[in-house]
Amino acid sequence: ATRLPFADETFDAVAALYMLYHFDSPTVPMREALRVLKPGGLFVCCAPSRHNWPELVPFLPPQPIDPFDSENGPAQIEAVFGNVRTEPWDMRVYRLPDEDAVWTHLVARQVPDEDARTAARQVKTPLWVRAKGAVMWASRE
Repeated sequence: ATRLPFADETFDAVAALYMLYHFDSPTVPMREALRVLKPGGLFVCCAPSRHNWPELVPFLPPQPIDPFDSENGPAQIEAVFGNVRTEPWDMRVYRLPDEDAVWTHLVARQVPDEDARTAARQVKTPLWVRAKGAVMWASRE
């Protein structure tokens, strides 16, 4: 993503789906996407929100802010492309039917086993868990 093996102005569109938060400097792969886009080409990316899983936040360990998320991503895209359109989402994605499902979900998010078990006992089930984030678009002018 930081050094694409393609000539300048090769593609009509570039997608960066759930990946820019893996880079210390997300603008590096964005500049590379800009390079390989044809004039008028579309860049699209998506990222979760730092406010994801609000129903379970009290039980999740504190997380550092990602270098790219739906809150700080638009400004970074704007800095590279000069334009950005953002469409946030907030939707129910998981129905956790019982205590075991809540425990599994929390353990998968790095909550220690016993802490997850204690939390799972406190949560009223069934529980719908929401995901938040955004799709962001820009174009090469």
